Amino acid sequence: MLRKLLSLFVLLLLAIPLAAQDTSSDLIAYFNQQLYILEGDALVPYDTCMPDEEIVGQFRVSPDGNRILISTFPKIISEALALVGSLGDAPYGLNFWICDTTTDTLERIIVQPDADEAFAGEMPAISGVMSQVSWSPDGTQLGWTELRFEDSSQSVVTFDIATGETSSFVIDVPLAPFPAPPELIAWTDEGMLLWVFEFDEETFFNIETLVVVDSATQTISASHEILNGGETDDFYNQRELVHTPDGLKYAIEFQNQGWVLVDIATGEMTQTSGRLARAIPGNPESIELQYEIDFSYNYNWQFNNTESTETVLLAYPPYRIALSAAGTEVAYADSTLHIVDRNGTVRDIANSDGFADDFQAQLIWGASVLIFVELDETELAPPASCEGAPPIQLVVGDTGRVIAETIPNRIRSLPSTEGAIVGEIPGAGEFVVRGGPVCAEGYTWFQIEYNSIVGWTVEGTGENYFLEPVSALP
Repeated sequence: MLRKLLSLFVLLLLAIPLAAQDTSSDLIAYFNQQLYILEGDALVPYDTCMPDEEIVGQFRVSPDGNRILISTFPKIISEALALVGSLGDAPYGLNFWICDTTTDTLERIIVQPDADEAFAGEMPAISGVMSQVSWSPDGTQLGWTELRFEDSSQSVVTFDIATGETSSFVIDVPLAPFPAPPELIAWTDEGMLLWVFEFDEETFFNIETLVVVDSATQTISASHEILNGGETDDFYNQRELVHTPDGLKYAIEFQNQGWVLVDIATGEMTQTSGRLARAIPGNPESIELQYEIDFSYNYNWQFNNTESTETVLLAYPPYRIALSAAGTEVAYADSTLHIVDRNGTVRDIANSDGFADDFQAQLIWGASVLIFVELDETELAPPASCEGAPPIQLVVGDTGRVIAETIPNRIRSLPSTEGAIVGEIPGAGEFVVRGGPVCAEGYTWFQIEYNSIVGWTVEGTGENYFLEPVSALP
């Protein structure tokens, strides 16, 4: 449960748009406080869309793909941070800019009070604590939530881009047990979706609710309880707004229960099996960039290579990977920027080595949306064996061990010999099987957890086993 609270708190502070629809046609890269645009096989500084303030790292692309919302520290805040080093728990607001990529123009649209004043030792007044900012479906408005520290009131705020006018209304929802407004997940045709967290001090239960707000009538149109339980009850690993054949759903992966799809209109929850993917809507030729999150919250992406039966595997955080507008290429950045096509051919982008040490580096590209890929019975059934390896013995959820007394098994970040080595299981060491199997390179791979290390290791190859179930021991 602590992990869940920390995840929420980090999301509210950084407001990284994990489920944002990246719809711009040009690849835009951000690293080392500079925006770049891809021209050919090199990155060119995109100075026309560079604010003259410190970029925080929140990029939100409009539904039409032509505008990017950029958040920055007001100059007074940047100066305070430079002089003091930290503002502790003192709240502060952000300024917001819109970059129009069709006209290459930049406009500051939301400005905090005293934003351009010199820091005189006291924090400036703020208009409110902003949650993640979301575009309206038609791209004419922005929305967010605010918390007033003076009276603990919580409001939904909308901003009209054409007129610059702001309106707000108070919402009657429980106050979360940490200083943040309710999280605005997305703004859809159904309404503005808020994630509301409450702690019941009598039952010691955590109550989590999906609230739908109608901005036109300024009312709560629906409220669906998602979770009501204590520390030992089930909780979620991830949650995203997804496109399905039946329309928009709210997908939640619970720790024990697995995937559940929530109907936004009715609150009906349907348990299913599947995984998330990014794809280009209405394009059947688009790559389906599927991904799962492991027990250490690492992202594992994959898509099928059309030239062979091989699966392209990528392990990058969501802000360092993007799908092209045509759906035919995937960009990803480690120390440098790479682009891989659907045939598995990779090209490296020049002058992109600035990604190496910048944890805020991000990629903005494509017209992808999140979809939920439901697994059929064939996909759900584990293989009896992998080509080039002995029959599978390990079972997800059970305990296994390394057979050799002295030879360890390497743990890798991916089910591939190309995956980084993240640890090893010593000879005769026991572990818990978390996922798999995956067949690759003539090996059978399982995702395991050993001494808090989560990764992939080989069960066997040829006629040889390196691992065995503990239950099979004499």
